Amino acid sequence: MKTRNLPERPVATVVAVPQESGHLHFTSRVLARNAWLNLVGQTLPLLAAVVAIPMVQQRLGPERFGILALAWMVLGYFSELGFGRATTKLAAEVVGRGQEHRLAAITWVTIGIQAAFGIAGGIVLAVATPWLVGGLIKIPPALVPEARSGFYLLAWMIPVVLISSSFRGLLEAAQRFDYVNAVRIPYSVGTFMLPLLGLMLGFGIPGIFALLLGARVLMTIAYYMLDVKVFPVLAGWPRADRRELRLLFGLGSWMTVSSIVSPLLVYLDRFVIGA
Repeated sequence: MKTRNLPERPVATVVAVPQESGHLHFTSRVLARNAWLNLVGQTLPLLAAVVAIPMVQQRLGPERFGILALAWMVLGYFSELGFGRATTKLAAEVVGRGQEHRLAAITWVTIGIQAAFGIAGGIVLAVATPWLVGGLIKIPPALVPEARSGFYLLAWMIPVVLISSSFRGLLEAAQRFDYVNAVRIPYSVGTFMLPLLGLMLGFGIPGIFALLLGARVLMTIAYYMLDVKVFPVLAGWPRADRRELRLLFGLGSWMTVSSIVSPLLVYLDRFVIGA
């Protein structure tokens, strides 16, 4: 009797999720849970923006709001650079292989790279600020000192943004999107609500930018504390390893090139409109 070859039944894919204990927990519902958490994490800040932006725009006026919009654009651009994603990929591979002892070296090497890039970007922005404010961007003369002070504060935000993206990448590698969104939602909502709070307190552009900088610093600290909770190996003094540096540069440099070009095309029109 001849038998026909039946197609194989698809096998459910499971995801390995590291828990605080360091063991791996397998579940087929992780993807759905993470998708739901990320949906909530994107929706709530959007609702906050819908409520806050019209009021902020009305109280700031078009010129000051244009400066604030440029700051939002710069922060969004630098938060998407490649070494944060490289951290996620390498950390996930290390955890999947049971080599969590490598996480500390990977993390601190990445933080060092991000800090160096962020400081360099901040210096470039600070040096270019007089030209940006006084020439490229059409700002009324009365607002030039306020805009210049705001851009100098924005330069301080760049390294903080890059460092926080790497700390967030570790939580994403651990599939802890509950922790990611527990930090990201309040910060993202605050990105739109803090300018409104600053205006109620009588702040100008520098005061509003200072509030945004403080919020980003708190976000970075919260990410690090949650990283240590998930991966206790990260506690203690920073440690580095040249071998991890090669791996990160090999992967992260190409991701960075892609991340620089793609967001630039997305944000270029916003920069032109803001200017």
